[in-house]
Amino acid sequence: MWSCAAACPRQRGYLGTAGHVFLASFSRPLRSKTAAVHVQGLLDELNERAEHGDIAGAEELFHRKEIQLLHNKTFIYNTVLKACANSGDVGKAEAWYRRMQADGIKVNVKTFGKLIEAAAKGHDVGRAGDWFEQRVAIYGSADAAALGAVMDAFARAAQPEETVRWLGRMSAFSLKPGLQHYNTVLNAFAQAGQVTHATTWLNTIKSQRMMPDAVSFKTLMNACAQSGRVEEAGRWARELTAEGFCMDSTSYNKMVNACAQAKRFTEAIDWFVKMEAASHQPDVISYSSIVNASAQVGRVEDALSLLRKMEMAGLQPNIVVLSSIVHAFAKQGQVDEAVSWIANIEARRVKPNVVSFTSVIQAFAKAGQAEEASRWLDKMQQAGVQPNIISFTAAISACGDPHSAKPCLAEELLRRLLAAELKPDSVLLRLLNRFLGPQQMQVLQAELGFQMAGELELKRQLLRPRERSG
Repeated sequence: MWSCAAACPRQRGYLGTAGHVFLASFSRPLRSKTAAVHVQGLLDELNERAEHGDIAGAEELFHRKEIQLLHNKTFIYNTVLKACANSGDVGKAEAWYRRMQADGIKVNVKTFGKLIEAAAKGHDVGRAGDWFEQRVAIYGSADAAALGAVMDAFARAAQPEETVRWLGRMSAFSLKPGLQHYNTVLNAFAQAGQVTHATTWLNTIKSQRMMPDAVSFKTLMNACAQSGRVEEAGRWARELTAEGFCMDSTSYNKMVNACAQAKRFTEAIDWFVKMEAASHQPDVISYSSIVNASAQVGRVEDALSLLRKMEMAGLQPNIVVLSSIVHAFAKQGQVDEAVSWIANIEARRVKPNVVSFTSVIQAFAKAGQAEEASRWLDKMQQAGVQPNIISFTAAISACGDPHSAKPCLAEELLRRLLAAELKPDSVLLRLLNRFLGPQQMQVLQAELGFQMAGELELKRQLLRPRERSG
């Protein structure tokens, strides 16, 4: 994120010697060196709370008598604003600005910088722009950091065109964009999923005789990984390291997850191993991705082995990891094992989620056990977990088993689905049309009034010739 203090090291909060200078500005002299050290410690803690976006902690220290004795109130108020900025709490930031005005505290460019940062991190592009314009109206100028903060607001909101427009405004203030500004544009296109445009802007950086940095490459790599463009993501990762930069844990996790989502288990494992080789300790996110990759291709033993490795590393498996184990067994048609892992999850005092239950339902559906699939829908709801369209589709799919078709149960499940205010999709409509027949579907549609994406699409589904089962 852009920081309006980043452009001037001497203005980064009160770090360096600035805090010590403020100790000389008490309303009455400090009685001892010990008192001075105590107050400096409070200032250090105030800034640390602000750095971490701990508004409550910063406010508590603000009200300490020792802090209130400082003459430079603007500095203290700005530090609390810094906490608001780092937490992205626009409302709190504006409340503290109003308090500054009510208390007669002088505001400065740093005050507006923190207000802009709060709006940027809070994804409030309108307020970010408003605070910038107020700053210009008062001081008649702007700096690169303030413009960068507004650009960051639009980038976070995935509005690349507006981000580029604000980049263009720099020339009106006789400012030259730096690499951080261009990286913000890269991030804007990345957030919008426009990877090709982001790549074009990397070339723009090079055309300005700037060298892309680690942020530039990681932005493109992460954008490609997020959009499932695994090969491109890998290419940017290689270019990142070829330029002498190192991947961090987040980048490795992105690659592992991208490969997992694409069901490319071998590549996911490769990136997981590279992560360990680079001395980055895999975390819960890493294991969640790699265990999920194993589950997606039904590699039960690999999933269990990774779970054991995770626990040996002292990490507590979350519901994502545990649900992936259930899914792995279900994928292999191992119904009993899938069911036993629901009990395993509960024994760990973790609540099974919609993925856990749906995986068991899918396992029973795959085995043609419609009643059991329906019973697990009941268990799911009794556990306080709301079935989704995938859950109902799995249960209904079991009703069309050629050896034990259960059209009445399929109709009952449809009614339950509609009672849960879910909307049947094209996949489910085709199943129901096959199991119940077009005529009965028309009767149910007239009675229950369900539709998918409009009456025309519904009619297309209903008029589809009934498919033979078996």
